[in-house]
Amino acid sequence: MFQYAAGKALALTHNTDLKLDLSWFDAISKGDTVRTYDLSCFSLPEESIATAKELKMLKNTLIPPRVVKVIKSFYPSFQKNIIVEKHFHYDPNFWESPVNGYLRGYWQSYRYFDSFSEHIRKDFTFKLPMDTKNQTLSEFISTASSISLHIRRGDYVSDANINTFHGTASLDYYYKAVEYISQSCKNPAIFIFSDDMKWVKENLTLPYPTTYIDHNTMAFEDMRLMSLCKHNIIANSSFSWWGAWLNNNPEKIVIAPKRWFNQTSIDTSDLIPDNWIRM
Repeated sequence: MFQYAAGKALALTHNTDLKLDLSWFDAISKGDTVRTYDLSCFSLPEESIATAKELKMLKNTLIPPRVVKVIKSFYPSFQKNIIVEKHFHYDPNFWESPVNGYLRGYWQSYRYFDSFSEHIRKDFTFKLPMDTKNQTLSEFISTASSISLHIRRGDYVSDANINTFHGTASLDYYYKAVEYISQSCKNPAIFIFSDDMKWVKENLTLPYPTTYIDHNTMAFEDMRLMSLCKHNIIANSSFSWWGAWLNNNPEKIVIAPKRWFNQTSIDTSDLIPDNWIRM
């Protein structure tokens, strides 16, 4: 979603089209978490996904970075068309990318698309209707002082290398976040989302009415319910980040972990919007 949002913002800036290269999903590198393309749950323009023919034409025009380096040694002003993300935090040079550029990176900063939020929200509209259970839940969420709370575990815990890099938000973080929001929220109702609900039920005890959302088989259904809550407590996870960002409540309180990665050398200062709270 970050990649799409940044790419769409750049395409709008250049008044051109955005095409998604999905070939990565067919050849996932060893060590990467296996994923599937899931943006089909949103109302993205149908022409966003590049066809095989378009990809072939594009890749024939791309210049490998090593060749660009040689060319730039002779012509310093040469503009490469493969734009590789330099670092995790926002790069203002992003906007100098050429019209026919190919973006390679994660682009996990709201600053890449903050000025185009209306366009991004429109594209990230969930296109399928809710089933009966989620519709009932959404009605409860809309009338309650609802707080979504997301706990991300999965490969953050099961894979030693990923755990070393990412880590997980502590239980103390969640207790402090709930306490903070409850001070401004009368009769809070907590809606918990997690990929390890058994662990959550055994380890997290809250003093407020709690609903465990563990029935959905499609991840986007959880994100949609997160976005409908009045307030959000997110994990160090882009999944709940987007659930909170899609929340349209103008008075929402969003709590995010101060530590996003175990690797403290990574600058995450441009990841969390200024009106969210880090703790």
